[in-house]
Amino acid sequence: MTTIKAYTDLEQSKKLAEILPLESADMCYRYYSGGMITGYGDCILAKSFITGRNVIRENDLPCWSLSALLEEIPDAVANIVGENLKLHIDKDGIQYSLFYENAYTGDMFEIETELYDNFVDACYEMIIKLHELKML
Repeated sequence: MTTIKAYTDLEQSKKLAEILPLESADMCYRYYSGGMITGYGDCILAKSFITGRNVIRENDLPCWSLSALLEEIPDAVANIVGENLKLHIDKDGIQYSLFYENAYTGDMFEIETELYDNFVDACYEMIIKLHELKML
C-alpha cells in the first residue's frame, strides 16, 4: 500500500522557505532535543515586534500541505509574449502532473511537470518552475 504524502518533505520545505512567504506555510517541522527534527505540527506564529508580521518560531522549519501548495500556484499566468496560460491538473491512474495550456492557441504543456506518484511532488515542481521563470 502506498503512503500518501500530505505535506512537503524536509528538502522541499527548505527550498520553498527560500521562495514562498513563510506565512503561507500551514505546518512546521519542529526542532527538539539537540536540534534534531522529530516531528511536524501546526506552525506556532508570533508577531514580530520589528516587522509587525507573523513569524515562525526560530528553530522551526515551515512546510506546506497540499492545500497550501495549491493556494500558491496561480490559476493562470502570462507567457513571454503575454498570452494567457491556464492551469490544468492531470491524474493518470495513480500519477499526477500539472501543466499550463495556452488559452489562445490551445497548445498544451507550455509549462509542465513530470508525472509523480503523489500530488505534493507535482505541485512542488510547478512552484519551482514558476519561480525560475519569474511567474510567481
